[in-house]
Amino acid sequence: MKKLLTLISMAIVVFPTMLLSQSGGKVSGTILNEEGSPLGGTNVFIVGSTYGSASDENGKYFILDVPVGTHSVRVDYIGYKSVTVKNVNISENLTTNLDFSLEVAALEGEAVEIIAERPIINTSATNTTRIIDKDIIQNIALRGIENLVALQTGAVSSGGQIYVRGSRSGDMAYYVDGVYTVNPFTLSNTGMVSTNAMEQISFQSGGFDAQFGNSNGGVVNTTTRTGGEAVSMGVEFVTDLGAAASVDKDELHSYGYQLMSFDVGGPLGDKIRYFGSFERITMDDASPSVSYYPSIERAEGDSAAGAAAESVEATVLVDFTSDSTSIIYSDYKRLYGPKDNAGLTRDLMTGNIVFDMGTIKVKAGGSFTKKNSRGDLGESMTMSQGDYPYTYTLLNSANTPWYESATKSGYANFTLRLGSTSFAKINLSYYNYAREYGDNRHK
Repeated sequence: MKKLLTLISMAIVVFPTMLLSQSGGKVSGTILNEEGSPLGGTNVFIVGSTYGSASDENGKYFILDVPVGTHSVRVDYIGYKSVTVKNVNISENLTTNLDFSLEVAALEGEAVEIIAERPIINTSATNTTRIIDKDIIQNIALRGIENLVALQTGAVSSGGQIYVRGSRSGDMAYYVDGVYTVNPFTLSNTGMVSTNAMEQISFQSGGFDAQFGNSNGGVVNTTTRTGGEAVSMGVEFVTDLGAAASVDKDELHSYGYQLMSFDVGGPLGDKIRYFGSFERITMDDASPSVSYYPSIERAEGDSAAGAAAESVEATVLVDFTSDSTSIIYSDYKRLYGPKDNAGLTRDLMTGNIVFDMGTIKVKAGGSFTKKNSRGDLGESMTMSQGDYPYTYTLLNSANTPWYESATKSGYANFTLRLGSTSFAKINLSYYNYAREYGDNRHK
């Protein structure tokens, strides 16, 4: 028993610094009849889940720890029409107000369906909080957490980093499903999530709650999708168009961009929901530029070939370790388009599983990000910071530095519902970031 108490104490003291409690949202409101009198004892529940409550004698109700996302809320009371409100958006750590006015049912089983409207301002937000939900994420012509957050007031993005109200990029705090994903050495974000796997992004640019730390600029928490009531799948493929590198700067050039994404989610029986997502992005040149880059042909030959090359004004370097080897450089050009050995490959994997038994709920999940790049000197796990070393392009492109970065994170949440008005939660998390680099001969 002593060991158990010690473990729990460590979880309470240590884990909050690494894991933002995966709190859901709160739904509250008042239920009245047509005359405006409160209806006590009305059943209110989230459709397709075990979350629910009953109104008190004043008609007031609230449901705690509702998962982030879009839900339908239903109200039932004997002798009155059942009312279902669809498209109710639940935001993390915020309250969604939902009032009901029930009509007397002339026939048993009568029901009313309402489509909820998005409020312009969430009055429960006590700080500068902006919510980017799935509808916006899926329909806007941008990808990546940084690009989406940069659209918000007071935030700008540069080189894969976010700057809020003049602060440094290292002043930001990033979370994925509550797990703190900031590189402790460079203070950059290492937790990437596929756009198709995002449920909601919560961005706070000031007035942080006491649970947040390690941030003087802003806090970004990305919540991933979970499985729904029915199996759903999504597939996406994107590619660019154009020609290979050439001397024509006005030609349309392809930089080899390709994106492949797949996600699937749904139920496993009545109590288990799952979701998984995979995305791969490849580029032949991760640092595109409208400017030219120098190029020259390189070949090796014997002394006779070297002499012949010199006669046509080619540059010949003699290998002094051998009496017969010459390195011949010729055909200097200024090329536009993709550079040699300047590409990258980035894989994103995200998944979770939810086991809901009503009183006890367990959610476990994690994400994995891996990026292999050539010439991308920065440590950002986004696409590229545009810092390709052009000193390699002319004579040494084969040895352009390579970098391999990987992020692993995982979490497990255990929730015990103590009634409709309280619950207890234990959160565990794991985070690991690794990076290796070298050149074409040292891997």
